[in-house]
Amino acid sequence: MHTRRALGAAARPRVADDVRADFQRRLPYSYLQRAYIQLNKLEEAADAAHTFFLANPEHLEMQQDIENYKTMAGKATLVDREARPHMEAYSAGVKHYEREEYGPAIEQLERALGEYYTADEECRVLCEGPQRFAEHEFLDYQADLYEAVAEHYLQVLACKQDCVRDLATRPGRISPIENFLPLHYDYLQFAYYRVDEHTKALECAKSYLLFHPDDQDVLENAVYYESLLEDKVDPETIVPREEAATFLRRYRLESHLLKMGAAGLGFLYTEPNYWNRYGARQDEHSVPSGVSSEPDEGPRLVMSKKPAPKMERELREGEFA
Repeated sequence: MHTRRALGAAARPRVADDVRADFQRRLPYSYLQRAYIQLNKLEEAADAAHTFFLANPEHLEMQQDIENYKTMAGKATLVDREARPHMEAYSAGVKHYEREEYGPAIEQLERALGEYYTADEECRVLCEGPQRFAEHEFLDYQADLYEAVAEHYLQVLACKQDCVRDLATRPGRISPIENFLPLHYDYLQFAYYRVDEHTKALECAKSYLLFHPDDQDVLENAVYYESLLEDKVDPETIVPREEAATFLRRYRLESHLLKMGAAGLGFLYTEPNYWNRYGARQDEHSVPSGVSSEPDEGPRLVMSKKPAPKMERELREGEFA
């Protein structure tokens, strides 16, 4: 007991996977709406039911309950009690953009970016902790010290990379929004152009190009923005945003470590593509022209042991540092 208190949160046992799954499915809100009904709190029951239904859109009975609550309580607006700030701001920004309300669109999309990077750090922190085993797998687990440390580190890295998928996935959906993070900069680069903030338009265009350096449409836009700035500022001094550059640099480094570690430990590793062009913005403007087809189910990070026996090798201290 004293040891756990001294070591802090890292020493606490992890929540069981089935409990985590229940919360991801928002199952507690199904019980909560029933409890609110017993207390005759119809507005709270409606919000709880709505929160559950967003993650379980196939639950037709809950949909009918929501309509009944709205009628009984006279409630016109329902509240998602698990709304994610970055996703709410992004959706609001896109709606403003589609209505050509570029000022409010910029405000919401900039807010969405800030909330996204905050949520990413929070997600990554949750990946830290003891090594996870499937069911009773730990009973047969055999590894020397260096293998155990490396495998645990790979597990943590895989979890952190999966935050990209998690943060881009709406409740009740299996697949993430394709190209989610780069799309923020894509919308912003054109929105800033429309409000005559050409420096920020170029900055956002260059930020987008970090993810898609061969996107011809955005490359042409960047050249045009540079031509608008030639008499005011040296375009070469305008660089991609630091948070985007840092994020992508860290992501690529972690991906490299995963590939290297998986190869050394005898794992199969499939790198997901979270930023393909399926998710390009579709509108009448020239930037960018996306592939107008439905993507397959969202990519997932997959790590599984190779069936072949692992080759003997000498492990040196710091090999996976």
